[in-house]
Amino acid sequence: MASWHAEVFFHLAAQMDVRHSIDDPLGDARRNVLGTVAVLEAVRLGGARKIVLASSGGTIYGDQDRYPVDESAPLDPHSPYAAAKICAGIYLGVYRHLYELQTTTLALGNVYGPRQDPGGEAGVVSIFAAALLAERPTVIFGDGDSTRDYVYVDDVVEAFLRAAGTAADGMRLNVGTGQEMTVREVHSLVAAAVERPDEPQFLLARAGELRHVGLDSIAAGQVLGWHARVDLVDGLARTVGRIRDSATVSSLQRDR
Repeated sequence: MASWHAEVFFHLAAQMDVRHSIDDPLGDARRNVLGTVAVLEAVRLGGARKIVLASSGGTIYGDQDRYPVDESAPLDPHSPYAAAKICAGIYLGVYRHLYELQTTTLALGNVYGPRQDPGGEAGVVSIFAAALLAERPTVIFGDGDSTRDYVYVDDVVEAFLRAAGTAADGMRLNVGTGQEMTVREVHSLVAAAVERPDEPQFLLARAGELRHVGLDSIAAGQVLGWHARVDLVDGLARTVGRIRDSATVSSLQRDR
């Protein structure tokens, strides 16, 4: 019987809801910290060369004085989720020292794109698009002036593939566009793409949410040769098109 083993592990599994981490910090730590240790043990026992961790550039840096932030910015978690992501990255360093395992941590901006679950708490682009296509109300928490760094999923996949090589061993690299966009502006762009009224409801801001997110990804360009290529307008059009197609297929299946 032929045998094989994985050379590189991409670790993207996580409890990813900031609000849930505040409500249940123990549960969040079990999944995001102990879960990462379990993955690292599997990687070690499997004889893999490298692990690439998906971290959160949108939370681990907290609120900073200047944006976009680079990797030298102090880590300042404002939620158990952010703390767990930082802890996961520290554990990668431990396994690198103990077992000579190659490691790279990618601190991601706000990833969006086709196939993102619009029913979850994250993924505001998909949430807005699905609601507007279904002519349901949309909600913005806070005043809408909070900013995020929206990076398209295809660009993120490319970053992971580039990180699978020998470059960036022991490093944390930001993966974002460096461009901040307010939630209110994103709603307007999605509404225009969907051709629906741009009339969101506003509710109180939620605990643990940061005011700004913007990532300097120059290091990723220098080390991995990576740069974000898909601009937000194009990425939104692709995302909306996929959600519209999925809704059409679901409707046809129900009508059978």
